[in-house]
Amino acid sequence: MFHDYHIPKSNLLDKVADVSNDGTYIPRITEKHKQFGILMGILLSGRIRALGITTVLLRNALSIAIRYATCVEPSGVLENQSQQIRLIPWLAVTYISHIMHNYLDNIDSQLNSSVDLMDEKLILELHALSSATKPVITWLARDGIQTCKEMCKTYGHLKGSCLADLYNLNDPMYTLEGDNNVLIQQTANWLLKLYEGVLKGDSINFPLSSVNFIKDAGQILNQKFNVSCHTNFSHPQNIVTYYEWLTCYILKETFEKQQFLSQSKLNGFWIKNDSQVYFCRTLGTAYIMVFFVKRFKELVLNAPDHATKTVLLKLLSLYGLWNLQKYIHYFYQGGYATTTNFAQLTEEAILMLCSDLKDDAVSLVDAISPPDFLVNSVFGYSDGNVYKRLECTITHTPGTFSNVNWRNNLSKWKYQLSKL
Repeated sequence: MFHDYHIPKSNLLDKVADVSNDGTYIPRITEKHKQFGILMGILLSGRIRALGITTVLLRNALSIAIRYATCVEPSGVLENQSQQIRLIPWLAVTYISHIMHNYLDNIDSQLNSSVDLMDEKLILELHALSSATKPVITWLARDGIQTCKEMCKTYGHLKGSCLADLYNLNDPMYTLEGDNNVLIQQTANWLLKLYEGVLKGDSINFPLSSVNFIKDAGQILNQKFNVSCHTNFSHPQNIVTYYEWLTCYILKETFEKQQFLSQSKLNGFWIKNDSQVYFCRTLGTAYIMVFFVKRFKELVLNAPDHATKTVLLKLLSLYGLWNLQKYIHYFYQGGYATTTNFAQLTEEAILMLCSDLKDDAVSLVDAISPPDFLVNSVFGYSDGNVYKRLECTITHTPGTFSNVNWRNNLSKWKYQLSKL
């Protein structure tokens, strides 16, 4: 259909460069780093849009699940510890997603408004951040929406709950731009390149300071766990310390793994391929978790209201420890922790924070939820009239009290017996 199809020159996408009538290539921007920044900015904008969509979907799902949990069950679902651990941490994930999307979107808007603001280091750092943020958040949103659907029990599968629709709408987000595992590997490759420079004595200084701490990797890896009480253990600054150690340790292990594989005379593709699982993917995830916690911490500490700051700090601690639990074995493997205290304090702190936040769950949801008509769920209304709205939806849906038009076809269906 498009063989030898003529496209007018006026339709040329010429934001970065143009082509004259005689075929001469004419760059509009001569600086190489600005050309690179514009091209990378297109990818960055796409990832940020995907991050924004998945954040909205997770937020709506959580609004439905928490409002259902607090209104439907007279005994209060959130009083149950096993239900708290399934639902409250997703509040923290939703807030982190919202903060990170706004942060990256703000920077992206500034860069798009002026080419002069583009800096090579800033573009590289943003590329690494977006390449890790988008996979991690979309993976979390996938699991979070599924958990919200399960928390609503049988009702979660009703069309009126809207949870199945939210899950389906989120599906394309973690496959957008290809496999998330490939995308996050770009972040890992950048970190490994920087670490190689650190070993040679190079300095690291990036505008957003997301990776500057690895210049002190040697000192960080020499640290040992020495906290004994819950209050200090779940303090945001200590959580930052845990994640910085984890990132430096996995960075070191990944680098040594690739060095070992290179001795087997494997080419670059197979070296990266054979160090992806348990190394590169975990490295990219740990790195972005450090930035999430630091960014959330900076924002919360600037909150003017003391009560709001207290609740958000608990939310931050819960997010950090709940995610950290997945990587406990690295702290023992790397010698950071030698007794059972670290794992035990992690579990106890998570349960304590979930219990502390359960009474604020509805308020936290109300603070970020859109108007009820946008949540668009029978169970997601803020007035709490779940059963009344469910009954109203069922009785006012056309065809509820009549037979389906294909019912007669079933009575005429002739079943063919199996020959087996």
